[in-house]
Amino acid sequence: MNTASDKRPVIPTRKLDRLFSALKNWAVIRNEDVIQNFLDGGDCDIICKDLVECGEQIIAHLGVPLRIAARSYVVSYYYEWGHIDLTDNIYWRGLTLAEGDQILSRKRYLGNLPMVSDADESIVSLLNSVLWGGFVKKRYVFKIHEIFSNTQSEVERILHHMLGKNASKLLIEKSMEHDWDAIEKNVRDLRNLTKCHHFTKHPKRSLSGYVSFFFSEFRLRVSPGIPALILRNRELFGNKNLKSFILKSLEQNEFRAKVIQLKYSISVLTKIELLKHRFLNSSFMARNGLLIFLTHNSNFEIQSASFHVMDVKDLHFDKFSEDVCKVMRNFTKLPLVIQ
Repeated sequence: MNTASDKRPVIPTRKLDRLFSALKNWAVIRNEDVIQNFLDGGDCDIICKDLVECGEQIIAHLGVPLRIAARSYVVSYYYEWGHIDLTDNIYWRGLTLAEGDQILSRKRYLGNLPMVSDADESIVSLLNSVLWGGFVKKRYVFKIHEIFSNTQSEVERILHHMLGKNASKLLIEKSMEHDWDAIEKNVRDLRNLTKCHHFTKHPKRSLSGYVSFFFSEFRLRVSPGIPALILRNRELFGNKNLKSFILKSLEQNEFRAKVIQLKYSISVLTKIELLKHRFLNSSFMARNGLLIFLTHNSNFEIQSASFHVMDVKDLHFDKFSEDVCKVMRNFTKLPLVIQ
């Protein structure tokens, strides 16, 4: 088994430039140095008028991705070197916090690169982590405070529309005071106030979006769109470094992976064990996690779209990650239907 190298995939800078020139009615949401952000292991967040058209342009210029993860609030295109997230509005749990048309009408330009306004960028950077994760990303706080101070009236107007009077007042006051801990302590109140605001102002749209969000999340857990991989080879499983090797080799290709060693060699018991772990890790796979099973049963077979069996004769760092990428591309369904 060959050891891992530090080689990372090359960022296709020219292809990205051509893609950005071809896109229409769009803007980068944050991290304006797109290439550097990819080099740092980040992604590119884009808001656009037409998700389908923008997705078609991504594939036309960058090629077929490793996988496409379509959720109710974002569509992600994963490549070896990074991923691009597309959205048409700013959502939270099915609620439309801000319409894309309004955000795009306020966009600015850095050279030829369209960016959302400073106010929108700082607001999205704050709300994405607070509402979804319940925490404040500290790397953004100084920029958020600066922009909130310089564009306070615009920030107040936008946040009032997104969250309602009470939630926006709380968020602005604590942000201006640099009291990020207070924001984290009041996450439940912020979430409840935001729900109340939207269900009062747009009851039908909010209820429909809320139901669609939970249905979409349930569907992703039942059918995440990518298979779990089963690596079979009796000779390799005495190696104590096998799991770390697999995780390290896939790290360079934007995979969040979990490796599980199967205990049984009898096929019937192995299948039961597979289904158990697949169920227990449904949330991990729904969040674009790659589940990998190791079995020393070299004759194991399973007929299911949820699993893909790979024979592993020798694990070479670069070749293994390339083989996994090929499998993922084979399961990428095109054309993509945005639901």
